[in-house]
Amino acid sequence: MAEAALKRAQASQSLAAARVARHEIVAPINGVVSDRSVDVGQWVDPGTAVFAVVDTENVWLDFQVPQAAFPLLDEQASLRVQGYPNRPRLDADIVTWLPVTNSQARTFLLRARAPDKLSWSPGMAVSGLLSLEREEQMLWVDRDAVNRYPEGRTTVWVAQPDGDDRYTVTEKRIDIAGSAADRVYISDGLTGEEQIVVRGNESLREGGDVEPAERTGR
Repeated sequence: MAEAALKRAQASQSLAAARVARHEIVAPINGVVSDRSVDVGQWVDPGTAVFAVVDTENVWLDFQVPQAAFPLLDEQASLRVQGYPNRPRLDADIVTWLPVTNSQARTFLLRARAPDKLSWSPGMAVSGLLSLEREEQMLWVDRDAVNRYPEGRTTVWVAQPDGDDRYTVTEKRIDIAGSAADRVYISDGLTGEEQIVVRGNESLREGGDVEPAERTGR
């Protein structure tokens, strides 16, 4: 009787082990479970998402970059990133960029490898400064001189001499090639001989009069 009870117990153990083996889920990567999509005892079909696993060791940095920068990307491009406010920017290695543009945002995906000097966690916000090299020289104006409109139009106010140290302003449309720090680079719309209004341009009207002040850009 004891041997029969032992065999029944061993059979129950084997059955339980088989059930566990059939229902065991092995994660494809090392990481942490960040989300559970099913409840205990729930039946699921093959292919149904059960858990979300996040790899915390290999972190990538994804940026949506304006499409105007795509033709300028090459091996000379550099990227500096900042994960926390008021912290120094760190050099990040650009891994790849996707040659497909988001038609709504006019951006494309650029992926970089996270620096090892800081602790990066998946999902955190990161800012990046992308530096591109151009073979030709370009005009630039102070960032504060540029007016941006909801429909996508960008303009600057040009001051034309009107005698007695007074100037008349005219709004002129420009095309922007890119920006760096406090400079905005102009690809079309200016010749380089104009005098651009930098301060107080938010309240200007076409044909208005202005007086010269200290120049802060060109």
